[in-house]
Amino acid sequence: MELNQKIPQEEPVLTFLKKWKYLILGSIVIFQIGIYSCANRRLNHPSIQPNHTGIRLFGSNQFSMANQKYLESSSYGFRQERPLLNLGISYLNLKNYEEGHDLLDKLTRSNRFFWEAYYVDGQILFQWGINLLDKEECSYDQTILLWQFAEKRFFFSTLLSGLQLDYKNAKSSYQGMKEVKVAILSLPEWRNTCLNPPDNKDNKDNKDNKDNKDNKDNKEITKITKITKITKITKITKITKITKITKITKITKITKIMDLVIG
Repeated sequence: MELNQKIPQEEPVLTFLKKWKYLILGSIVIFQIGIYSCANRRLNHPSIQPNHTGIRLFGSNQFSMANQKYLESSSYGFRQERPLLNLGISYLNLKNYEEGHDLLDKLTRSNRFFWEAYYVDGQILFQWGINLLDKEECSYDQTILLWQFAEKRFFFSTLLSGLQLDYKNAKSSYQGMKEVKVAILSLPEWRNTCLNPPDNKDNKDNKDNKDNKDNKDNKEITKITKITKITKITKITKITKITKITKITKITKITKIMDLVIG
């Protein structure tokens, strides 16, 4: 071995770590303490308690008092979308459709990826449409506009929840979209039933049958009876379709909306 052989030098990285190791460790500790403090402040933010109180009041059907708590929670400006969504759900239960839609429309504009807001707004628009069916004039002009908008809301809810890998709620949103589409297609039939109530036709036929006594009339009575039976079957079918619309809203309202109440 040569005496003048050079001694290998340490790597620059190792030299740096040895020199500044305490400073590096101290920085990591301070950073972790900062993360913990920030998380703790978020978990104990004063806006959380009013929202949770509102959820409990909502669960006991005290919707008006729950609304006050949701508004109090949103006034802090911290994660406002949560209490505001809950407020929209409460408006739906109070049948305050217009105010609920306005609230959720603003919420979707400020938070484009908040699929829950699209879903609840779809529910509100659908219920609002049922409420605006004009049974006196047999008109559904306003209803169809609201339902078409509701279908779009459910579409966005399906798309956004799917992109967030929330496939269960994406399926529910897609189901809601299909149900609204079926309801839209049934509106012309609803109008036809409204304009020509089967009960009135039955009463008129029964009155005519009573006045006819000869054999020829008896044959006509038999024919009318058959027509009446067919009319009654048609009536049952139409009522079933209308019942399905109502049933859809009630089932979705209970099983899906309650799941969306966010703490």
